[in-house]
Amino acid sequence: MSSQLNRIEEKIDRLDLRLDQMDVQLAVYNGELKIHIAGVQDAREESKRIRADLKPVKDAWNRAKAIFWFVGWLLASFTAVGGAILLGKSLGLF
Repeated sequence: MSSQLNRIEEKIDRLDLRLDQMDVQLAVYNGELKIHIAGVQDAREESKRIRADLKPVKDAWNRAKAIFWFVGWLLASFTAVGGAILLGKSLGLF
């Protein structure tokens, strides 16, 4: 009976040692996770700063697109009217 108790105690000691090693490893992982979280937060803050810096560029780009769209629409309208006039002249309507 004593040998069985000794074996059970040895197994319990080995399990206890494994649990201690797991605690150490979890502490290491926790420290690494804190570093990672801090890096992610820094990246988010930098992203916000970059977006704020690029806002004037984005606004200018949107204004330029609106101007180009309007000029394109205006030229297309002139082309359509001019084409209609030429067609009318060639048909003798004008």
